[in-house]
Amino acid sequence: MTKISISELLQLQSTIRGEIGKAERLVGQGSFEELTGEIETEKVTVEEHTEALELLEGLYALSIQIADKLHEANRGTTFTHETSDGAKVDLNLASALDYVKQLRTKAKLFARLGGVKEKTVSNNYGSTDRIVKTVTHDIKAFEAKATVFEKEANRLSREIERQSVLATVEIEGVEAYL
Repeated sequence: MTKISISELLQLQSTIRGEIGKAERLVGQGSFEELTGEIETEKVTVEEHTEALELLEGLYALSIQIADKLHEANRGTTFTHETSDGAKVDLNLASALDYVKQLRTKAKLFARLGGVKEKTVSNNYGSTDRIVKTVTHDIKAFEAKATVFEKEANRLSREIERQSVLATVEIEGVEAYL
């Protein structure tokens, strides 16, 4: 058994997906001979095709094992995060990743609201009327809140990375892909 971190396991998952893609393409070709005139240009034997099928089955099983280990590690890896408003929340890795996405989305939204001009003037198409749009929300407050959310997201991202490196799992049959 090999002991690796969750971070390494995620990289391994990506590698295995790539290997599955290669094996699927090879299996999808089938076994064949290709002749150009009287010259053989390509050949995949029945044995090579059978080996590719066996490799693909092994890779599928390994992929499932990796997914199971990731889920197991996710449930077993929890930590406490302090939100921007001072509340403490217990998160596992999956919920922390989702929370970071939410924070980044809020930060972008608030940054957009904080980045508008207080007053804009435009012309009405086909008319001489001018349209004056005055923003009534507190622009500076939205700018400040965007910064707070972005900082919290960065802090949580660093903690997720730290936990991903610290947490380890044991897994069989991956030595060839590390």
